[in-house]
Amino acid sequence: MPSTARPRPTGGARGRRVSPERRRGGDARGAGAVTGIAVDREGWNVPKPEHLPRRTPWPIAAALGTVFIFWGVVTSYLIFAVGVGVLSLAVVGWIREIRREGTSHE
Repeated sequence: MPSTARPRPTGGARGRRVSPERRRGGDARGAGAVTGIAVDREGWNVPKPEHLPRRTPWPIAAALGTVFIFWGVVTSYLIFAVGVGVLSLAVVGWIREIRREGTSHE
């Protein structure tokens, strides 16, 4: 038996048309319109370029050490000790990396 219900619009607009300015976060009058990088707001500055840190193995090593610690709690002291060692090594390496990065960009 075919359905007699009307199809309902999907999404948050519920069938209404939305202007491109509203989709980008500004309002219809253009008060928050984005022009290139700068935003047309009084007293706002152009954002400075972000510096992303380089990739390091320390977050993964810290996660692996944490897994070994919890696994060692369940199974044996030896695995627990390995986890503590790996986590300690990861924390020391991560702190050295942060200190090295802080001195190279100032």
